[in-house]
Amino acid sequence: IHSPDFPSYYGNSRDCFITIDVPANKYLSVYIINLSLENKGIFSFMDKIKDYLLIDDILAYGNNYYPAVIYNRTESRSINLEFKSDWITISFLRDPKGFLLYFECNLF
Repeated sequence: IHSPDFPSYYGNSRDCFITIDVPANKYLSVYIINLSLENKGIFSFMDKIKDYLLIDDILAYGNNYYPAVIYNRTESRSINLEFKSDWITISFLRDPKGFLLYFECNLF
């Protein structure tokens, strides 16, 4: 699973949503392979998170360039992934490329 246009830069005002159904007697693990999202604004009134990936109740933002488990649960039968980007990217600070995820379902 990846953000729009990955590995190229994702656009502004993106709102993406996907649900993964987990088969019975299995649990889901989600790994971040690459995470490069615009973090916070440069002005004091823009201190909120700008772009993010939400996996159920787990919030991911900023940068991460190594594989890491972000989600590993047994009780869910489905999970929701939501990606949002705000209306502007401050490209002279950095060019966000988005995210690349890997997931697998394993037996209990």
